[in-house]
Amino acid sequence: MAKKTVEVFTSDCFICEATVNHVKNLAQFSTESEVVVYNLNKRGEANKGEDKAKKYGVQSVQPLQLMES
Repeated sequence: MAKKTVEVFTSDCFICEATVNHVKNLAQFSTESEVVVYNLNKRGEANKGEDKAKKYGVQSVQPLQLMES
């Protein structure tokens, strides 16, 4: 079965942190899931999520993007 990637876009605030922890806890119940967190407060090369956020049309956080690899 294909691996599923859950992409979480965050601004690194306490609400985002709680959401990230919740998503990671849920993902541990599936061996086919991978969680990737993008902190949109980081700029430049360190933030690969900025391009993805633009691609997905993210305009506010906490959007989650579920993908099947």
